[in-house]
Amino acid sequence: MTHDQAKRLFRKAVECLVDEGGPVKERLLIAYASQLSRIAPSELPPKMVSGFDGFQVKLGQDEVVGDRGNAAAEIAKMSDAEASDIARAVFAMFCDLHDIE
Repeated sequence: MTHDQAKRLFRKAVECLVDEGGPVKERLLIAYASQLSRIAPSELPPKMVSGFDGFQVKLGQDEVVGDRGNAAAEIAKMSDAEASDIARAVFAMFCDLHDIE
């Protein structure tokens, strides 16, 4: 996967977070399962890897790229505030990828 593909997946993830209906935890799971789980940290610019790894760990996905099995359980256990924090982190990474301040 190229950086351009990672950019596209982040864009689609942000669209899920913004456009999907429902609670933030549901939107986060949709964004993660359909887009973000397809990205390996090595496919991102080095400055983004630790942030991406951070939310992968929070979702229980720190060992197997693309393994979405734990994400639903981990997101269900989160508070809405925790899910919102991760959603904001996804948006911040999207902005970093696209050089948006």
